Amino acid sequence: MEKEFCKIGIVGKPFIGECSDEWNNNVIVNGNLCDIVYESGYIPVGIMPISPREKFNLTDSEDSYILNQFDRDRIKQQIRDLDGIILQGGMQTLAYEEFIAKVAIHNHIPIMGICAGFNTLVRVSGGRVIKDIDERHNKEPDELAHLIIIDPDSNFYKLIKQSSVDVNSVHWMVAPIRGIPRSLRVAAVSSDRFVEVVEGKDGPIYGYKFHPEVMALEGNKTYNPKMKNIFSDFFSKCEEYHKSKCSNNEMTK
Repeated sequence: MEKEFCKIGIVGKPFIGECSDEWNNNVIVNGNLCDIVYESGYIPVGIMPISPREKFNLTDSEDSYILNQFDRDRIKQQIRDLDGIILQGGMQTLAYEEFIAKVAIHNHIPIMGICAGFNTLVRVSGGRVIKDIDERHNKEPDELAHLIIIDPDSNFYKLIKQSSVDVNSVHWMVAPIRGIPRSLRVAAVSSDRFVEVVEGKDGPIYGYKFHPEVMALEGNKTYNPKMKNIFSDFFSKCEEYHKSKCSNNEMTK
């Protein structure tokens, strides 16, 4: 019998850049994440936006597009057979990403949010993020920007096995501690007291403000082999979900 592999969805983002309209019609799926999924023995699956011509804005304000029932049904069809979902980083959170996160959380599908994906998880859980006025957190992805302090009782601590670690930082939106909803646990904060890692209290929800997919790459200046533990642990949750779900499981929200 053919081996059945877990399928890990990576939520695609509309391309942003100074290119012709033809190239701006592309959708980006993070290659580093695809490699990590493949190398871990799973299948990466791109989750496509409702429209690749969705527009970003630099304020990361709420997406004004309202999903209709047809949009929601199409999204559910895309994620129905997935065993885990990764919300990749980017310039802005869009409406279809928030809906994907809500469906995943409601159906207990393991979900990881990175950078802007972290923002999405905080927002759909009832929290908030704010603009980093000084832009102290907006550095290059291949440099260690600052230290984060880890809660010793968190799952993140079990993976990293140290009380603090240096991370990269490529964002201008930050999460104040008071902006984190009760359903999420604060697992790590930066030295200036902004939240860097959150974990679901009642489900497999994992948010990282930094970019562990970059730090897990051998040869990168920020390389830290412990960052691979973040993904191996997440994939183990995906395997548990894969084993427990029914083949005719219906999305309920």
